[in-house]
Amino acid sequence: MTEPGKQGLTAAQAELLPADLRHALEHPLRRQILRTLHADGGELTPAELGGCGCLPCTLPCVSYHLGVLVEAGLARRLPGRSVRGTLEHRFVSTADDKQAVVEILQATAAADGLRLELART
Repeated sequence: MTEPGKQGLTAAQAELLPADLRHALEHPLRRQILRTLHADGGELTPAELGGCGCLPCTLPCVSYHLGVLVEAGLARRLPGRSVRGTLEHRFVSTADDKQAVVEILQATAAADGLRLELART
């Protein structure tokens, strides 16, 4: 686990969260994935998240970070469905009922956007 503040969470923000949520929100990619799910308000696949242009990472990377968010209870995997012979999973945000999480997503948005833009170059 990184020190608070190292990836965009201040010590005060980190203290507002239980350890599992803090771990999930310490990484800027996870915050951006959750921010995208939350803002969209709908169901997105890992491919849709990776293809939205807001994430500078591969599909396996997106899937890994989604798994961390699901494990922390910040996202939910919906039942899979068959699409062109493969199983497609969709994900939704479950952060709506966690006010501290929503506030942290808003507070870290600008810094995360800059950090992720630099990672793309």
